[in-house]
Amino acid sequence: MKVGIFGLGYTGVRIADLLKSQTGIELNTFSANTQIKGTLIFDFSNAVVLKQFSEKFSKNSFDLSLVTFPVQKLSDPTAFLDILFSVSKNSILLGTTSIYKRIPDIIESTPILKDHDRFAVETDWLRRGGKILRLCGIYGPLRNPADWIRKGLVKKIPDNSI
Repeated sequence: MKVGIFGLGYTGVRIADLLKSQTGIELNTFSANTQIKGTLIFDFSNAVVLKQFSEKFSKNSFDLSLVTFPVQKLSDPTAFLDILFSVSKNSILLGTTSIYKRIPDIIESTPILKDHDRFAVETDWLRRGGKILRLCGIYGPLRNPADWIRKGLVKKIPDNSI
């Protein structure tokens, strides 16, 4: 299976590390900045780079593409989606539960905030047949409690109740 991971932030790097060791996975990783072995550097906000990418990868080059960055932040999200959906048979976007209305229990039927900056791009993504994995508590730099413990940043609070 040919897999493309687009975006090598905190989550993308970890997914790539897991997939590298899987038998039958041919992995390609893409990032504007982060480099792990074999990463192709593409700044998808640059129109010239988008064109170069579309020339390098033909229709259905990937069985699965996983996008881990906020597509709405690109200079032309629609151009990126046009190319991504042409080179990918299946596409998954890692989204966030922040797009849901803030109520105590967020479930799939919870209303989506139409004024959220992700709304238009995610609506287009779904219209094109892509899937969205809405993740809560996506960890990133400085936001992972396990890293806080490893670095000694978490201290036990003494019980001074006596």
